Amino acid sequence: MSAGDWKQIAKAKKESVDKLIPKEWRLPEDIKLTYNETTPVSVIGLHKTFGILNDKEVEITEGYTANELLKHIADKKFTSLEVATAFCKRAAISTQLTNCCTELLFQETLARAKWLDDYLEENGNTIGPLHGLPISIKDALNIKGFDSTAGYVSFIGNRKDINEDAAIVKLLFELGAIVHVKTNIPTTMMSADSENNIFGRTLNPLNLTLTAGGSSGGEASLIKQRGSLIGIGTDIGGSLRIPAVCCGVYGFRPSNFRYPQEGQVEKERINYSTPVVAVTGPMAFDLESLNQMMKLVLSNPNAPKYDPTFLDLPWNNNLVLPQKIRVGVVLECDSVPLQPPMKRIIKEAVKKLADSSSFEIVYLQDFPSFEYCWGLLYGYMTSDPKKEIMTNLTKSGEEIIKSLLLLFEGNKSFKTPITFEDFYELGESRSQVKKHWLRLINDENLDIILSPGSSHTAPKHDTYGNSPYTGMWNLVDFPSLIIPFGKADASIDLDDKSIKYCYGTLQNYDKDVHEGSPGHIQLCYKTLKDENVLRIGEIADRVLNEPRG
Repeated sequence: MSAGDWKQIAKAKKESVDKLIPKEWRLPEDIKLTYNETTPVSVIGLHKTFGILNDKEVEITEGYTANELLKHIADKKFTSLEVATAFCKRAAISTQLTNCCTELLFQETLARAKWLDDYLEENGNTIGPLHGLPISIKDALNIKGFDSTAGYVSFIGNRKDINEDAAIVKLLFELGAIVHVKTNIPTTMMSADSENNIFGRTLNPLNLTLTAGGSSGGEASLIKQRGSLIGIGTDIGGSLRIPAVCCGVYGFRPSNFRYPQEGQVEKERINYSTPVVAVTGPMAFDLESLNQMMKLVLSNPNAPKYDPTFLDLPWNNNLVLPQKIRVGVVLECDSVPLQPPMKRIIKEAVKKLADSSSFEIVYLQDFPSFEYCWGLLYGYMTSDPKKEIMTNLTKSGEEIIKSLLLLFEGNKSFKTPITFEDFYELGESRSQVKKHWLRLINDENLDIILSPGSSHTAPKHDTYGNSPYTGMWNLVDFPSLIIPFGKADASIDLDDKSIKYCYGTLQNYDKDVHEGSPGHIQLCYKTLKDENVLRIGEIADRVLNEPRG
């Protein structure tokens, strides 16, 4: 396929999706040209100014949590159709501003919403606890009738090969939910910058010149704009937590196989051959919604039927926590120094937790190197001898996006074929790292670990680099949660010295770039202790973020 061919195919695909936005929901061309990746502005708050959303739709999309909306649908304050229409409109505006969506299921969404309203009217009850709630889904998860491109031009048209919905989609439908859009990703889903040659680059709605993260960047961008209150992403090295960091939303990486993952477009040979798995997990505007998505999905008895790899472990609603929660704090890894905003934000978060009556702080010193462990993780991620990632790229002849090129150049394992002996050594090294963390937890009697999710807040496009602060927990399979907290402040975070990111790559600290970017903390704990992380996360979130504006 020639360059002209792949470009035409990609262009035609994008145009076919854009045509699904009703004329009355479209922004004027001059507006779309104004808001682009070179415009250092936030689009938060703009959605209600274009005359597309009426007052009731603004109220629906901005005035309630997901749980509150569900109650109002059940008590008939709002119809499912009203809610679905409002979120479809808002998603349409969001993707025109930030390129956050790939597939638009508007027609199907409104038809399902009408059916749900008819069911409620005829039967007097909802069909499930998520009755009528629009939920967004990462592009990589299959939905019958729609492409799952994973950003590859060569995957355009693969809807003809998608015979069934992903396991999580089936379960959401059974719970009464509606899927209204699929969201944007980077080509290959290996980069922390959600750009591809089909749909373009996803922008951070807080500052369009900054990355929205990846690979679930479209999800985080859409959720931050309240074009969806809950979404589903995937995470193999931080792919749902990095966007949560960049856009200031909540993201949870469950333990391997604890959440249904069958039905990802790339069957990821790595999922079945290594301990590093592309985990499916929830993202949300608030932590309550994220918790709900874990409990409801894991309580569905059909989850094991739809996903043969699913660990059928019922959600523990009766977890008892100690009166004083011992928090092991990783303030910073010497090999991956924190830039000034994140160092301050982590210290402020720890102080707030320490000052509360719920937490006791223990500063950890002797922990594994995050830089070293990123190398192990990346060894697994690039261990496929068939190199299917490169095969999928070369099928179309498409250009490799900049952030992916930088990632390839910065990680030699992508260029050097892994041997059988190398693979065994990876396993031995990984085992030692996990044992090290478990010893720390046991020796210090820890109930949770707190660490950064990144050494920096959201950086410029194509400069995120490696992700050791999230990748560590993929390597050892610890469930981990991103909680937004604080923001970069140029008046405080003085540029007293230039701090480079891991491996010396990509970007020095620039206080002007980071100004106002959201901060965060990351909580994690032992494998299959997902409930512990989320329960403690609820307590920490109340201490750190209430009352929220």
